[in-house]
Formats: sequence, C-alpha cells, structure tokens
Amino acid sequence: GNINSSSNNINENTPPTEDISPVQYLMQEFNRIGSNKNQVVQSVSTLAIEGLFEDTTPEQRAAYDNELIRAIRSQDIPALRKLHFEQGRTLQAANNFGESVLHMACRRGFLKVVRFLLEEAHVHLCLRDDTGRTPLHDACWTATPNLELVNYLVEKDCDLLLMKDKRGHLPFDYVRKKDWSLWLNQYFYQKNMTSIYPKRS
Repeated sequence: GNINSSSNNINENTPPTEDISPVQYLMQEFNRIGSNKNQVVQSVSTLAIEGLFEDTTPEQRAAYDNELIRAIRSQDIPALRKLHFEQGRTLQAANNFGESVLHMACRRGFLKVVRFLLEEAHVHLCLRDDTGRTPLHDACWTATPNLELVNYLVEKDCDLLLMKDKRGHLPFDYVRKKDWSLWLNQYFYQKNMTSIYPKRS
C-alpha cells in the first residue's frame, strides 16, 4: 500500500482551514463517511473490548528474554529467524506489563522487524499492554515520525485508529504537536479516508 496510491480520491477529503490535530481531522472525516452510511463513529477503550485481545501467557512472558530483546533492538532478522524457525521459539513474547516485542519494534520505528514479526513469525497485531496501548500507539509515539510504519499497521488493521488506551488516548494523540502538519499534509490528506474507515462494528 503506497500511501499515495489513492491520490485520485484526494478531493473527497476536506483539508481544514484552521490548525487542527490529526485526531480531529480523523474523527471529522470518519464522521462524514459514517453519516453517509447512517453509522455513528465512536472510539473504544482497548481494555473494554472482549474477545479481540489475548491475555499474556506464562509462555509468552518466559519467551521475553535477553537474547530475543537483543535481536529486536539490533534489528537482527537472521537471529530472529534462527530463534523462531530453528529453535521453535514463540516471538509472541511480552514482559510482565504486557509490552510485547512488537510494541518495542514499533516504538523504535523498526519497520523491517515489524514486517518480520507479522508476516513470517505470525505474531498477532491486536495486542494491548497493561495501559491499553496497541502497537499503533507505540508507532505513533516514535521520536521521528515514521509514516511508512504507521501506514503499514493501518493498512493491516485500520480499526486500531479508534482504539483508546487507559488514559483515553487514541494512537494519533501520541504524535508530537510540532509534527501535526507533517502527518496531515504527508499522510492524511494523501489518503483515501474511506479505505481506512473502521471495518468492525
């Protein structure tokens, strides 16, 4: 999914005239699309959703060890492949606070590692830590905006856009204010918002 692939739909979007946040724009556009479908668009707390997120198991906590963390932090895909495919280790690993290695890779902006975890190791994307944050929250929280990583996650599961953590924050509440215009101009205004409208009711 090239984020510019829907540029012919750009006129559907209504770029705001005032200084608004990515979350305000997102909700404005989703409400516009929703009203055409007679649907009410609402955000939902990840901690209140049942049946979508799995609780961390003792096996997953045991798998969260120094060897795995080192491979994630150094973006060592061959080492991750060896751990998973040769040693049969699960990479669906998380610490005692529910923070998974997928959360870690997203927070560091490691797209290559995230792709490996989701596409080769088949780690679940619908994960939440003890504060209710999803991997998309962490991808939005990177020090430097990572549009490619965020777009990759949104294309995988756009419903994550409306999932709130314990503090009531959506993923895009975590992008820095100084980066709002970058996210709006280089991401949201280029995006066919209908294509990322939430799928689950």
